[in-house]
Amino acid sequence: MPLTTKRNTASGIDGETKVTAARTQRGSARLKRILALDDFEREARRYIPHPIFSYVNSGSHAMTTVRENRSAFDDFRLVPRVLVGVARRSQKVTLFGETYDSPFGVAPMGMESLVSYRGDLEIAAACQDANIPFIQSGASLIPLEDVRAACQTSWFQAYIPTDRQDLLGLLARVAAAGFKTLVVTVDMTAGALSEVAARAGFNAPFKPNLYAFWSGAMRPAWTVGNFLRTLVQHGMPHFENLDGGRGSAIVSRTGIRNTNRVTQNWETIRDIRSLWQGNLVIKGILHPGDVIRARENGADGVIISSHGGRQIDGVIPPIHALPACVSAAGDMPVMIDSGIRRGTDLIKCLALGARFCFVGRPFNFSTVLGGRVGVEHAIGLLRSEFSRDTGNMGLNSVDEISRDCLVQRSAAWVPA
Repeated sequence: MPLTTKRNTASGIDGETKVTAARTQRGSARLKRILALDDFEREARRYIPHPIFSYVNSGSHAMTTVRENRSAFDDFRLVPRVLVGVARRSQKVTLFGETYDSPFGVAPMGMESLVSYRGDLEIAAACQDANIPFIQSGASLIPLEDVRAACQTSWFQAYIPTDRQDLLGLLARVAAAGFKTLVVTVDMTAGALSEVAARAGFNAPFKPNLYAFWSGAMRPAWTVGNFLRTLVQHGMPHFENLDGGRGSAIVSRTGIRNTNRVTQNWETIRDIRSLWQGNLVIKGILHPGDVIRARENGADGVIISSHGGRQIDGVIPPIHALPACVSAAGDMPVMIDSGIRRGTDLIKCLALGARFCFVGRPFNFSTVLGGRVGVEHAIGLLRSEFSRDTGNMGLNSVDEISRDCLVQRSAAWVPA
């Protein structure tokens, strides 16, 4: 994004641009060490203050779900075919009438701009260029209008406001901004607690304290390059899109973030369907019965998700829930997130019936390495893996990925 800065009259070079270019160059050098999505976590840990890193990287309670979201992929084994000719393979996939260049996008993640300067916009710009969807979180610190302007492939994820007037205001904003797909998250009913993040001193909004200042002092690059830079150029960040308008400041002794949605039910979804004219996706489903209810109440698609392990600990991994949910969906598109990190993970999800996949934390962490450059690298890594993996599987297109491509680890394999 262009920056408004003072020009260095002695050199004739924009001083802010020089700083940004130097930071990007350093990030690019470090990117050479990033060979897989999980590698971004190591770099992010060195850059981000401990409370913020703990918030992004943690899950609820004992983090059983976070671990099992990943380990569940090991319960499936791929069955490749050979000598079929894969020189013209393609990753393109069509969803809701739009053709994307890969079968994955970036999942919604709250407060992404805490990780790096204007992080949502860096991700949005990279996704625009890569022609993949970016789902902006309702808990973003960047106005939804700015993200949509930066990324025409973006979707908007909403936490349903408890007040109907707030809901009407939010839907009007989302439509006016030009979003075509609304993603309603339904698995955050009574709030959640990350014990790891709480022990690290994270809360939202932040309550200023000595530990928070000390944590920032231990990460001066983040403090100067993100927090202070944001304050100088944009003022104190706020929750911009939760309840139809601007919410609490991210640093506040009195601010609150409403996570109580205990009164909402399927009538709420019917109400949204009557108001929203675009694509409606329900996110956070794990039970096939809820897939049926979503379809009956007007949803155009669902995302099978455990919220990245951040809501209920010990729930079924989404990849295990996927087959039954696909069976219940009929011809309604089923998507999936939570725990996806590899090209082979994408193949396994698609083989089990998913039409599309979303990846979260690694793309958030990738912004610490040059902002948009880091995100582009992350997209390129996953694309490259998927290309090699499909080629080695004997697959030329996403449409060729089927249940015949894999077998459950514990099951006897009987070739079709």
